[in-house]
Amino acid sequence: MAAHCGGCNSACTPGKACEPLEDLTACAMRPAGTSGRCRCTTSAECPRSQHCRNEPAGMNRCSSADASECAPYSRVTVQSGCPNFCQYN
Repeated sequence: MAAHCGGCNSACTPGKACEPLEDLTACAMRPAGTSGRCRCTTSAECPRSQHCRNEPAGMNRCSSADASECAPYSRVTVQSGCPNFCQYN
């Protein structure tokens, strides 16, 4: 659901697409309770102070460094080599 793509209860920046979980072929882990990742070209385009990833796997996708970049009552699921997800607890 696009209303939660940037993390629980956080939509992507207007004009930036939400990449649904089923399209995340470069990163195999697709955690339940998430709805994808926001596309970006710079970190200013990411919701909740997330950063725009510039590493090959998941390039140009917003990623959370820690729970402060997710909505309240959510957590970060860390993925080695791929962008992290915000998830409901």
